Amino acid sequence: TLSYIDMVDLKRFSLPTGNYPLEVSLKDLNTKDEPTILKNDVAIAQPPTEANFSSVMFIDRYETSKTENVYTKGGIDMYPNPLSYYPENANRLSFYTELYNTTTLTDTEFLINYFVRRHNDTQNQIVAELRKLKRQKAAAVIPVLADFDISKLPSGNYDAVIEVRNKKNELVVQKTQLFQRS
Repeated sequence: TLSYIDMVDLKRFSLPTGNYPLEVSLKDLNTKDEPTILKNDVAIAQPPTEANFSSVMFIDRYETSKTENVYTKGGIDMYPNPLSYYPENANRLSFYTELYNTTTLTDTEFLINYFVRRHNDTQNQIVAELRKLKRQKAAAVIPVLADFDISKLPSGNYDAVIEVRNKKNELVVQKTQLFQRS
């Protein structure tokens, strides 16, 4: 397993729509150097009212939660992979996203399709049969936890793709996230 967990600080909180200043200060405690300060403005948009996915979070590992902590979502501890990079010794690709507002869809039942494709392959050619399908009923929030064996996946740039398809197999919404394999 990868172990980037020491570099990750995860905080979840809700903010109203608006613009916010963000300041992060980084200090190496082993030197007398001044901290590095990063500043950026963050815009929090009004949540969409149509079906949509949250950001995709790549996961280093996950397990049933014994006690709730900052990595717990829905009773599962999910430790992020912040680099979206999978070296040769990493044999699992796991990611998490949430699907919102499916109660606004015409069809109350639909298909969640997730797969791996070469980066920017608009033909959606599935790589090494890395694909899963899940029938789903509409709900306000639907968690999606995907897990693939990538032990035979060659080096390259890939997209993790998650999509919703209606009963006519028409694309309703899609989310892609780039990752690298070496």
